[in-house]
Amino acid sequence: MRKYLMTGVAAIALCAAFTSCSKSGDDVYNPNAKEEFKKADFQTTFINTFGQPAADQDWGFDAIQVYDYTQHVSTRAHNVNGNLWYQSWERPVNVTDAEKTKVLAEFSKVRENAQHTENLPWNNYWVQQVHQGTQPSVDGTGAKVFPSEVMNQLMAWNYNTSEYEHVNNFNNANNNTEYTDDETHQKYIGTTLMVDMGTGDVDNQFAYHNTSSSNYYYDYIILQIDGAYYVGFDIVGYHPIGQDANANMDVNRDWIFNDWIVKISPAKFNMNGATRIIAEDLGKDEDSDFDYNDVVFDVKIANEWDGSLNQNRLRAYIRLQAAGGTLPLTIAGREVHALFGVDTNVMVNTRKNTTSRPAVDFKIDLGIADYNISGGDAAKSIPVVVNNSVTLAVETGKAPEKIAVPNTYSWCSERDPIQKVYPMFADWVLDKSVKWYNN
Repeated sequence: MRKYLMTGVAAIALCAAFTSCSKSGDDVYNPNAKEEFKKADFQTTFINTFGQPAADQDWGFDAIQVYDYTQHVSTRAHNVNGNLWYQSWERPVNVTDAEKTKVLAEFSKVRENAQHTENLPWNNYWVQQVHQGTQPSVDGTGAKVFPSEVMNQLMAWNYNTSEYEHVNNFNNANNNTEYTDDETHQKYIGTTLMVDMGTGDVDNQFAYHNTSSSNYYYDYIILQIDGAYYVGFDIVGYHPIGQDANANMDVNRDWIFNDWIVKISPAKFNMNGATRIIAEDLGKDEDSDFDYNDVVFDVKIANEWDGSLNQNRLRAYIRLQAAGGTLPLTIAGREVHALFGVDTNVMVNTRKNTTSRPAVDFKIDLGIADYNISGGDAAKSIPVVVNNSVTLAVETGKAPEKIAVPNTYSWCSERDPIQKVYPMFADWVLDKSVKWYNN
Protein backbone atom coordinates (compact mmCIF):
# COMPACT_ATOMS: atom_id res chain seq x y z
CA MET A 1 0.00 0.00 0.00
CA ARG A 2 1.01 3.64 -0.31
CA LYS A 3 0.13 7.03 1.12
CA TYR A 4 -2.15 9.50 -0.64
CA LEU A 5 -1.57 13.20 -1.09
CA MET A 6 -4.62 15.46 -1.02
CA THR A 7 -3.95 17.20 -4.28
CA GLY A 8 -6.00 19.90 -5.93
CA VAL A 9 -7.28 17.54 -8.58
CA ALA A 10 -8.28 14.99 -5.95
CA ALA A 11 -10.07 17.66 -3.95
CA ILE A 12 -11.95 18.73 -7.06
CA ALA A 13 -12.87 15.08 -7.72
CA LEU A 14 -14.10 14.74 -4.16
CA CYS A 15 -16.16 17.90 -4.48
CA ALA A 16 -17.62 16.64 -7.74
CA ALA A 17 -18.52 13.35 -6.09
CA PHE A 18 -20.25 14.99 -3.15
CA THR A 19 -22.60 17.57 -4.71
CA SER A 20 -22.96 19.24 -1.29
CA CYS A 21 -19.85 21.25 -2.26
CA SER A 22 -22.26 23.47 -4.16
CA LYS A 23 -24.91 25.75 -2.68
CA SER A 24 -27.83 24.08 -4.49
CA GLY A 25 -30.75 23.15 -2.32
CA ASP A 26 -31.40 19.90 -4.22
CA ASP A 27 -27.94 18.41 -3.79
CA VAL A 28 -27.84 14.58 -3.88
CA TYR A 29 -25.33 12.32 -2.12
CA ASN A 30 -23.27 10.27 -4.56
CA PRO A 31 -22.85 6.73 -3.15
CA ASN A 32 -19.80 6.22 -5.38
CA ALA A 33 -18.03 9.28 -4.01
CA LYS A 34 -15.49 7.43 -1.90
CA GLU A 35 -14.45 5.17 -4.78
CA GLU A 36 -14.26 8.07 -7.23
CA PHE A 37 -12.11 10.07 -4.81
CA LYS A 38 -9.70 7.20 -4.23
CA LYS A 39 -9.31 6.59 -7.94
CA ALA A 40 -8.81 10.29 -8.75
CA ASP A 41 -6.22 10.63 -5.99
CA PHE A 42 -4.45 7.49 -7.18
CA GLN A 43 -4.27 8.77 -10.76
CA THR A 44 -2.89 12.14 -9.68
CA THR A 45 -0.27 10.79 -7.30
CA PHE A 46 0.89 8.13 -9.75
CA ILE A 47 1.42 10.77 -12.46
CA ASN A 48 3.20 13.06 -9.99
CA THR A 49 5.53 10.16 -9.12
CA PHE A 50 6.22 8.57 -12.51
CA GLY A 51 4.96 10.99 -15.14
CA GLN A 52 2.09 10.78 -17.62
CA PRO A 53 1.82 7.19 -18.93
CA ALA A 54 2.38 6.60 -22.64
CA ALA A 55 -0.86 6.71 -24.59
CA ASP A 56 -0.38 3.09 -25.77
CA GLN A 57 0.74 1.72 -22.39
CA ASP A 58 -1.48 -1.31 -21.76
CA TRP A 59 0.41 -2.38 -18.61
CA GLY A 60 1.38 -5.81 -19.95
CA PHE A 61 -2.13 -7.11 -20.58
CA ASP A 62 -1.73 -7.09 -24.36
CA ALA A 63 0.70 -10.04 -24.09
CA ILE A 64 -1.78 -12.43 -22.42
CA GLN A 65 -2.91 -15.35 -24.58
CA VAL A 66 -5.87 -17.72 -24.43
CA TYR A 67 -5.14 -21.46 -24.15
CA ASP A 68 -7.34 -23.95 -25.97
CA TYR A 69 -8.57 -26.61 -23.54
CA THR A 70 -11.78 -27.44 -25.40
CA GLN A 71 -10.98 -31.14 -25.65
CA HIS A 72 -10.66 -32.24 -22.07
CA VAL A 73 -13.39 -30.64 -19.97
CA SER A 74 -15.75 -32.95 -18.12
CA THR A 75 -19.07 -32.01 -16.57
CA ARG A 76 -18.44 -34.54 -13.81
CA ALA A 77 -16.07 -34.29 -10.89
CA HIS A 78 -13.88 -37.07 -12.25
CA ASN A 79 -11.56 -36.23 -15.12
CA VAL A 80 -10.21 -39.33 -16.84
CA ASN A 81 -8.80 -37.68 -19.95
CA GLY A 82 -5.31 -38.70 -18.94
CA ASN A 83 -3.78 -38.02 -22.34
CA LEU A 84 -4.63 -34.31 -21.91
CA TRP A 85 -3.98 -33.76 -18.20
CA TYR A 86 -0.77 -31.96 -19.06
CA GLN A 87 -2.69 -29.05 -20.57
CA SER A 88 -4.06 -27.69 -17.31
CA TRP A 89 -2.61 -29.88 -14.56
CA GLU A 90 0.84 -30.67 -13.26
CA ARG A 91 1.30 -34.32 -14.10
CA PRO A 92 1.10 -36.96 -11.36
CA VAL A 93 3.91 -39.36 -10.57
CA ASN A 94 3.14 -43.07 -10.76
CA VAL A 95 3.19 -45.05 -7.52
CA THR A 96 6.44 -47.01 -7.45
CA ASP A 97 6.84 -50.69 -6.51
CA ALA A 98 9.01 -49.72 -3.52
CA GLU A 99 6.31 -47.28 -2.40
CA LYS A 100 3.63 -49.95 -2.69
CA THR A 101 5.67 -52.39 -0.62
CA LYS A 102 6.29 -49.90 2.18
CA VAL A 103 2.68 -48.69 2.27
CA LEU A 104 1.25 -52.21 2.26
CA ALA A 105 3.48 -53.20 5.18
CA GLU A 106 2.23 -50.25 7.21
CA PHE A 107 -1.44 -50.88 6.46
CA SER A 108 -1.06 -54.62 7.18
CA LYS A 109 -0.64 -53.97 10.90
CA VAL A 110 -3.60 -54.74 13.15
CA ARG A 111 -5.19 -51.50 14.40
CA GLU A 112 -7.94 -52.53 16.77
CA ASN A 113 -10.85 -50.06 16.83
CA ALA A 114 -8.96 -47.55 14.67
CA GLN A 115 -11.06 -44.78 13.14
CA HIS A 116 -10.35 -42.03 10.60
CA THR A 117 -10.02 -38.65 12.33
CA GLU A 118 -9.21 -36.19 9.53
CA ASN A 119 -10.35 -35.05 6.12
CA LEU A 120 -7.89 -34.36 3.33
CA PRO A 121 -8.18 -30.64 2.50
CA TRP A 122 -7.89 -30.54 -1.30
CA ASN A 123 -10.46 -29.31 -3.78
CA ASN A 124 -8.64 -31.01 -6.68
CA TYR A 125 -6.76 -34.25 -6.15
CA TRP A 126 -5.32 -37.37 -7.72
CA VAL A 127 -6.51 -40.82 -6.67
CA GLN A 128 -4.04 -43.61 -7.45
CA GLN A 129 -4.32 -47.34 -6.99
CA VAL A 130 -1.82 -48.80 -4.50
CA HIS A 131 -3.09 -52.25 -3.50
CA GLN A 132 -5.95 -54.66 -4.14
CA GLY A 133 -6.30 -56.99 -1.18
CA THR A 134 -5.60 -60.65 -1.86
CA GLN A 135 -6.31 -62.15 1.57
CA PRO A 136 -9.88 -63.41 2.00
CA SER A 137 -12.24 -62.62 4.84
CA VAL A 138 -15.04 -64.94 5.94
CA ASP A 139 -18.76 -64.25 5.64
CA GLY A 140 -21.48 -65.34 8.02
CA THR A 141 -21.79 -68.75 6.35
CA GLY A 142 -18.07 -69.49 6.65
CA ALA A 143 -17.37 -68.87 2.95
CA LYS A 144 -14.35 -66.90 1.81
CA VAL A 145 -14.90 -63.33 0.63
CA PHE A 146 -12.27 -61.59 -1.48
CA PRO A 147 -12.04 -57.79 -1.84
CA SER A 148 -12.07 -58.11 -5.62
CA GLU A 149 -15.47 -59.81 -5.41
CA VAL A 150 -17.45 -57.36 -3.27
CA MET A 151 -15.54 -54.05 -2.82
CA ASN A 152 -17.03 -52.17 -5.76
CA GLN A 153 -17.00 -48.42 -6.51
CA LEU A 154 -14.65 -46.19 -4.57
CA MET A 155 -16.64 -43.12 -3.49
CA ALA A 156 -15.52 -39.62 -2.44
CA TRP A 157 -17.63 -36.92 -0.82
CA ASN A 158 -18.26 -33.90 -3.04
CA TYR A 159 -18.68 -30.87 -0.76
CA ASN A 160 -20.08 -28.78 -3.61
CA THR A 161 -22.94 -31.17 -4.43
CA SER A 162 -23.33 -32.68 -0.92
CA GLU A 163 -23.26 -36.21 -2.27
CA TYR A 164 -20.82 -39.01 -2.92
CA GLU A 165 -19.08 -39.08 -6.28
CA HIS A 166 -17.89 -42.30 -7.88
CA VAL A 167 -14.14 -42.12 -8.41
CA ASN A 168 -14.31 -43.34 -11.97
CA ASN A 169 -12.42 -46.53 -12.90
CA PHE A 170 -12.00 -47.57 -9.26
CA ASN A 171 -13.98 -50.82 -8.98
CA ASN A 172 -13.41 -54.31 -7.54
CA ALA A 173 -10.79 -52.87 -5.15
CA ASN A 174 -8.65 -51.94 -8.10
CA ASN A 175 -7.93 -49.55 -10.98
CA ASN A 176 -5.77 -50.94 -13.77
CA THR A 177 -6.38 -48.25 -16.42
CA GLU A 178 -3.50 -46.79 -18.41
CA TYR A 179 -3.40 -43.34 -20.01
CA THR A 180 -0.69 -42.26 -22.43
CA ASP A 181 0.25 -38.59 -22.28
CA ASP A 182 -0.09 -36.93 -25.71
CA GLU A 183 2.96 -34.78 -25.05
CA THR A 184 5.46 -36.99 -23.20
CA HIS A 185 3.98 -40.39 -24.19
CA GLN A 186 4.43 -41.48 -20.57
CA LYS A 187 1.86 -43.95 -19.23
CA TYR A 188 -0.16 -43.10 -16.13
CA ILE A 189 -1.39 -46.21 -14.37
CA GLY A 190 -4.43 -46.60 -12.13
CA THR A 191 -5.05 -42.87 -11.74
CA THR A 192 -8.16 -40.66 -11.74
CA LEU A 193 -8.29 -36.88 -11.34
CA MET A 194 -11.04 -35.46 -9.10
CA VAL A 195 -11.81 -31.76 -9.64
CA ASP A 196 -13.97 -29.14 -7.92
CA MET A 197 -14.73 -31.40 -4.97
CA GLY A 198 -14.75 -28.60 -2.40
CA THR A 199 -13.33 -28.79 1.12
CA GLY A 200 -14.76 -28.88 4.62
CA ASP A 201 -15.73 -31.25 7.40
CA VAL A 202 -17.74 -34.42 6.93
CA ASP A 203 -17.88 -37.60 9.00
CA ASN A 204 -16.86 -39.87 6.12
CA GLN A 205 -14.93 -38.39 3.21
CA PHE A 206 -14.44 -41.76 1.49
CA ALA A 207 -16.47 -44.92 1.13
CA TYR A 208 -16.82 -48.06 -0.95
CA HIS A 209 -19.87 -49.99 -2.09
CA ASN A 210 -20.20 -53.61 -0.95
CA THR A 211 -22.06 -55.52 -3.65
CA SER A 212 -22.83 -58.43 -1.31
CA SER A 213 -24.92 -56.39 1.15
CA SER A 214 -25.75 -53.59 -1.36
CA ASN A 215 -24.59 -50.92 1.05
CA TYR A 216 -21.88 -48.30 1.47
CA TYR A 217 -19.19 -48.66 4.12
CA TYR A 218 -16.84 -46.09 5.62
CA ASP A 219 -14.37 -48.29 7.47
CA TYR A 220 -11.07 -46.72 6.53
CA ILE A 221 -8.07 -44.94 7.99
CA ILE A 222 -5.77 -42.31 6.53
CA LEU A 223 -2.02 -42.64 7.05
CA GLN A 224 0.74 -40.22 6.15
CA ILE A 225 3.83 -42.07 4.97
CA ASP A 226 6.94 -40.24 3.76
CA GLY A 227 4.92 -37.05 3.36
CA ALA A 228 2.19 -38.61 1.20
CA TYR A 229 -1.36 -39.60 2.19
CA TYR A 230 -2.97 -42.99 1.75
CA VAL A 231 -6.46 -44.33 2.43
CA GLY A 232 -6.85 -47.97 3.44
CA PHE A 233 -10.16 -49.83 3.78
CA ASP A 234 -11.05 -52.80 5.98
CA ILE A 235 -13.67 -54.98 4.30
CA VAL A 236 -16.88 -55.33 6.31
CA GLY A 237 -20.52 -56.22 5.74
CA TYR A 238 -23.82 -56.48 7.61
CA HIS A 239 -27.13 -58.01 6.62
CA PRO A 240 -30.15 -55.69 6.75
CA ILE A 241 -32.21 -55.66 9.92
CA GLY A 242 -34.88 -58.34 9.75
CA GLN A 243 -33.01 -60.43 7.18
CA ASP A 244 -31.16 -62.75 9.54
CA ALA A 245 -31.19 -65.54 6.97
CA ASN A 246 -28.83 -63.60 4.74
CA ALA A 247 -25.68 -64.38 6.68
CA ASN A 248 -23.71 -64.39 3.45
CA MET A 249 -23.91 -60.57 3.57
CA ASP A 250 -21.97 -60.43 6.83
CA VAL A 251 -18.22 -59.91 6.87
CA ASN A 252 -16.48 -59.70 10.23
CA ARG A 253 -13.83 -57.05 10.87
CA ASP A 254 -10.18 -57.99 11.33
CA TRP A 255 -9.06 -54.34 11.81
CA ILE A 256 -6.42 -54.68 9.10
CA PHE A 257 -6.92 -51.84 6.60
CA ASN A 258 -5.20 -53.37 3.58
CA ASP A 259 -8.17 -54.71 1.61
CA TRP A 260 -8.09 -51.66 -0.67
CA ILE A 261 -5.42 -48.95 -0.53
CA VAL A 262 -5.32 -45.77 -2.60
CA LYS A 263 -3.07 -42.73 -2.59
CA ILE A 264 -4.56 -39.21 -2.47
CA SER A 265 -2.42 -36.26 -3.64
CA PRO A 266 -3.24 -32.61 -4.30
CA ALA A 267 -3.63 -31.76 -8.00
CA LYS A 268 -2.07 -28.44 -8.93
CA PHE A 269 -2.75 -26.33 -11.98
CA ASN A 270 -0.19 -26.31 -14.76
CA MET A 271 0.62 -22.60 -14.68
CA ASN A 272 3.32 -22.67 -17.35
CA GLY A 273 2.83 -19.56 -19.45
CA ALA A 274 0.64 -17.91 -16.83
CA THR A 275 0.66 -14.16 -16.28
CA ARG A 276 1.27 -12.59 -12.87
CA ILE A 277 -1.10 -9.80 -11.82
CA ILE A 278 0.24 -7.32 -9.25
CA ALA A 279 -2.04 -4.68 -7.79
CA GLU A 280 -2.47 -1.70 -5.47
CA ASP A 281 -5.52 -1.74 -3.22
CA LEU A 282 -5.86 2.10 -3.09
CA GLY A 283 -5.70 2.02 0.70
CA LYS A 284 -3.92 4.59 2.84
CA ASP A 285 -0.69 4.06 4.69
CA GLU A 286 1.45 6.93 5.85
CA ASP A 287 4.79 5.13 5.65
CA SER A 288 4.77 3.33 2.33
CA ASP A 289 4.54 3.95 -1.41
CA PHE A 290 3.63 2.14 -4.63
CA ASP A 291 4.78 -1.46 -4.11
CA TYR A 292 2.13 -3.33 -6.14
CA ASN A 293 2.01 -6.27 -3.76
CA ASP A 294 -1.36 -5.70 -2.07
CA VAL A 295 -2.50 -8.73 -4.02
CA VAL A 296 -0.40 -10.91 -6.30
CA PHE A 297 -1.92 -13.75 -8.31
CA ASP A 298 -1.08 -15.74 -11.42
CA VAL A 299 -3.73 -16.23 -14.08
CA LYS A 300 -4.03 -18.48 -17.10
CA ILE A 301 -6.97 -17.89 -19.43
CA ALA A 302 -8.42 -21.01 -21.07
CA ASN A 303 -11.13 -21.59 -23.63
CA GLU A 304 -13.00 -24.69 -22.46
CA TRP A 305 -15.94 -26.63 -23.80
CA ASP A 306 -18.82 -26.86 -21.32
CA GLY A 307 -20.99 -29.82 -22.20
CA SER A 308 -23.75 -28.83 -19.77
CA LEU A 309 -24.12 -25.44 -21.49
CA ASN A 310 -23.26 -26.76 -24.97
CA GLN A 311 -20.86 -23.89 -25.60
CA ASN A 312 -17.30 -22.74 -25.14
CA ARG A 313 -16.58 -20.75 -21.99
CA LEU A 314 -13.58 -18.72 -20.90
CA ARG A 315 -12.23 -19.83 -17.54
CA ALA A 316 -9.43 -18.33 -15.49
CA TYR A 317 -7.04 -20.63 -13.66
CA ILE A 318 -5.79 -18.59 -10.71
CA ARG A 319 -2.94 -19.12 -8.26
CA LEU A 320 -3.04 -16.67 -5.36
CA GLN A 321 0.54 -15.84 -4.38
CA ALA A 322 0.53 -12.93 -1.91
CA ALA A 323 -1.60 -10.42 -0.05
CA GLY A 324 0.35 -7.35 1.03
CA GLY A 325 -2.70 -5.28 1.92
CA THR A 326 -4.75 -5.20 5.10
CA LEU A 327 -8.11 -4.25 3.59
CA PRO A 328 -10.71 -6.82 2.59
CA LEU A 329 -9.92 -7.78 -1.00
CA THR A 330 -11.69 -10.29 -3.21
CA ILE A 331 -10.84 -11.97 -6.51
CA ALA A 332 -14.07 -13.01 -8.20
CA GLY A 333 -15.79 -12.90 -4.82
CA ARG A 334 -13.14 -14.88 -2.94
CA GLU A 335 -11.52 -12.96 -0.07
CA VAL A 336 -7.77 -13.42 -0.39
CA HIS A 337 -6.91 -13.39 3.33
CA ALA A 338 -9.59 -16.03 3.96
CA LEU A 339 -8.14 -18.16 1.16
CA PHE A 340 -4.79 -18.01 2.94
CA GLY A 341 -6.51 -18.83 6.25
CA VAL A 342 -5.56 -15.57 8.01
CA ASP A 343 -7.35 -12.50 9.34
CA THR A 344 -7.80 -9.49 7.08
CA ASN A 345 -5.16 -7.46 8.89
CA VAL A 346 -2.45 -10.08 8.25
CA MET A 347 -0.12 -9.60 5.28
CA VAL A 348 0.94 -12.80 3.52
CA ASN A 349 4.06 -13.71 1.52
CA THR A 350 5.42 -10.16 1.15
CA ARG A 351 8.50 -10.92 3.29
CA LYS A 352 9.67 -8.45 5.97
CA ASN A 353 7.86 -9.83 9.02
CA THR A 354 4.77 -11.00 7.13
CA THR A 355 3.13 -14.42 7.37
CA SER A 356 4.10 -17.20 4.94
CA ARG A 357 1.44 -19.42 3.38
CA PRO A 358 1.38 -21.85 0.43
CA ALA A 359 -0.08 -20.52 -2.81
CA VAL A 360 -3.79 -21.22 -3.31
CA ASP A 361 -5.28 -22.49 -6.59
CA PHE A 362 -8.85 -21.95 -7.77
CA LYS A 363 -10.68 -21.62 -11.07
CA ILE A 364 -13.45 -19.23 -12.10
CA ASP A 365 -15.87 -19.00 -14.99
CA LEU A 366 -15.55 -15.54 -16.51
CA GLY A 367 -19.10 -15.71 -17.82
CA ILE A 368 -17.81 -15.12 -21.34
CA ALA A 369 -19.00 -17.33 -24.19
CA ASP A 370 -17.27 -15.20 -26.83
CA TYR A 371 -13.99 -17.10 -26.98
CA ASN A 372 -12.62 -14.65 -29.56
CA ILE A 373 -12.05 -12.05 -26.84
CA SER A 374 -8.38 -11.31 -26.22
CA GLY A 375 -6.56 -12.84 -23.28
CA GLY A 376 -5.77 -9.37 -21.98
CA ASP A 377 -9.40 -8.28 -21.98
CA ALA A 378 -10.40 -11.55 -20.32
CA ALA A 379 -7.78 -11.05 -17.58
CA LYS A 380 -8.88 -7.46 -17.06
CA SER A 381 -12.44 -8.67 -16.54
CA ILE A 382 -11.51 -10.71 -13.45
CA PRO A 383 -13.15 -8.65 -10.67
CA VAL A 384 -10.72 -7.53 -7.96
CA VAL A 385 -12.67 -5.58 -5.34
CA VAL A 386 -11.28 -3.76 -2.29
CA ASN A 387 -13.28 -3.10 0.86
CA ASN A 388 -16.44 -4.35 -0.87
CA SER A 389 -16.65 -1.11 -2.84
CA VAL A 390 -13.60 -0.28 -4.97
CA THR A 391 -13.13 -2.33 -8.14
CA LEU A 392 -9.54 -2.19 -9.35
CA ALA A 393 -9.25 -1.29 -13.02
CA VAL A 394 -6.64 -0.98 -15.71
CA GLU A 395 -7.02 1.31 -18.72
CA THR A 396 -4.59 1.97 -21.53
CA GLY A 397 -2.70 5.23 -20.97
CA LYS A 398 -3.96 5.73 -17.41
CA ALA A 399 -2.34 4.99 -14.05
CA PRO A 400 -2.66 1.23 -13.48
CA GLU A 401 -4.35 -0.25 -10.45
CA LYS A 402 -3.31 -3.67 -11.81
CA ILE A 403 -0.22 -4.60 -13.83
CA ALA A 404 0.45 -7.80 -15.81
CA VAL A 405 3.96 -9.29 -15.76
CA PRO A 406 5.47 -12.72 -16.52
CA ASN A 407 5.02 -15.24 -13.71
CA THR A 408 8.79 -15.25 -13.17
CA TYR A 409 8.53 -11.68 -11.82
CA SER A 410 9.57 -11.26 -8.16
CA TRP A 411 7.09 -8.99 -6.44
CA CYS A 412 8.26 -6.27 -4.07
CA SER A 413 8.75 -6.83 -0.37
CA GLU A 414 6.51 -4.91 1.98
CA ARG A 415 7.28 -1.15 2.05
CA ASP A 416 9.75 -1.38 -0.82
CA PRO A 417 8.56 1.04 -3.53
CA ILE A 418 8.52 -0.56 -6.96
CA GLN A 419 10.75 2.19 -8.40
CA LYS A 420 13.38 1.34 -5.76
CA VAL A 421 13.36 -2.38 -6.55
CA TYR A 422 13.00 -1.82 -10.31
CA PRO A 423 14.63 1.50 -11.26
CA MET A 424 13.50 1.17 -14.90
CA PHE A 425 9.82 1.09 -13.91
CA ALA A 426 9.37 4.85 -14.40
CA ASP A 427 10.94 4.58 -17.87
CA TRP A 428 8.51 1.80 -18.74
CA VAL A 429 5.57 3.97 -17.69
CA LEU A 430 6.62 6.43 -20.41
CA ASP A 431 7.67 3.84 -22.99
CA LYS A 432 6.12 0.34 -23.09
CA SER A 433 9.09 -1.06 -25.03
CA VAL A 434 11.37 -0.68 -21.98
CA LYS A 435 12.18 -3.96 -20.23
CA TRP A 436 12.03 -3.13 -16.55
CA TYR A 437 11.54 -6.37 -14.63
CA ASN A 438 13.90 -9.17 -13.68
CA ASN A 439 13.40 -11.96 -16.20
